Amino acid sequence: MEGRYGKIGGCYLSEMDFQKAFLEKGVDCFVDFLDNIHSSSQIKKDIGDLYGALLRACQSSVGQMVLMEK
Repeated sequence: MEGRYGKIGGCYLSEMDFQKAFLEKGVDCFVDFLDNIHSSSQIKKDIGDLYGALLRACQSSVGQMVLMEK
């Protein structure tokens, strides 16, 4: 994940500081990360992209096998 999203500027999604702030403030947490995130709509778009990627990965046989192991 970090490789793909790092290339498009979404690597902040995997950072623990961002995740904690997002859980506390929602998309309004972007003000705490203005070096990497420019708006609340960017967070919404990046999260939607990540969700879509995870959904596609889990629908494939490889993704399903990984989920079954956990």
